[in-house]
Formats: sequence, C-alpha cells, structure tokens
Amino acid sequence: MAWIGYDAPQNIVPEAADDTYAKNAEDKLHGFEVGLHATHDGNIANNTILGHSYGTTTIGYTMKDKGLPVDNVVLVGSPGAGVDTARDLHIDPSHVYAAQSQGDPIGLAPAIDPGGPADNAWDNMKSDFGFGGDDHHLIHGRQTTAPEFGAQILPTDPNGGHSDYWNANSPTLPAMGRIIAGK
Repeated sequence: MAWIGYDAPQNIVPEAADDTYAKNAEDKLHGFEVGLHATHDGNIANNTILGHSYGTTTIGYTMKDKGLPVDNVVLVGSPGAGVDTARDLHIDPSHVYAAQSQGDPIGLAPAIDPGGPADNAWDNMKSDFGFGGDDHHLIHGRQTTAPEFGAQILPTDPNGGHSDYWNANSPTLPAMGRIIAGK
C-alpha cells in the first residue's frame, strides 16, 4: 500500500532541504498507520514501513515524535531520518534497515551538524579509504547506512543511482521483499 498523504517537497533546493515538510506530515502519517491497525481484528502480522529519499525523513520524524505501530522500517536513499541512531526511532534497531548505493548522490547532501559540511566531506573521505567512519551527518541527520546509526544494511548495486533500488536486477529489491514478507 502506498501512502502519499502529505505535501512533499517538489524540488531539491530549497524545499527538500527544509524539514518542515516532514514535520507537517507527522500527524497524517501517524493517523494513517493507527487507522490501518484499527481496520484489523488483532495485530497486523508484519507491518513494514518503507520510505525513499525525503520519505525516510518523514518516517523518521514521525517515529521519533509520535511513534508508529510498525514491525520494520526500511530507509532507502535517505538524506537522514531526523535522528542520530536507529534506536531514536523507538523500535528495536534490529528491525531498522537501510540501503544507499555508493552511486547514489544523496550521500553528498550537505551536512547541517555541529561539524558542518567540511566535517561531513572529511568523514566520507576517511570512510571511502578505509580509515573508519565518524558521524556521517547528511542534511536531515546521520546517514542511515553509517555504522554509528545502527541499522541493518541492505545490499545495493554499487553503481546504482538514487531511484535504482527498484530495478529488476537490484539486490536491494529482493532484500526489501524478504523484510516485507517477514523473512
């Protein structure tokens, strides 16, 4: 089921750089998920919420501020989920999954954190050359695939672009399917 019940950013700059869209969607996304549960007798067997790009920011803010009755969270091509760690989403971090291809330019989203953009670039360069990671903040929080975030990392096509996670030959696609199916 696709939920597109909020006013999403229509351009990268300045709208997608603004977290107001995610914050304004919190009540609507929370209401949708709570309503989804209300339509079932008993518990939903395995409820997975999956967000792509700015949708991950919307999910992150909602989970942080309102909580969501979900079993799994999948964050794909994220500019940050508005939190520093998977635990901040108020769900067992072993049920938080993230994917970001090395070829996805979202990883270059400028940092807005105490270290600033130069710190983010330095962290990325150290990681690329195997010198370990640091904070890895993007425009809306820590990079969801950074070890410090604490998500389970899904396989990706290293050359895949920002929307290539759903391509037929993408290793991310069957991994997402297994999570959604509860496997």
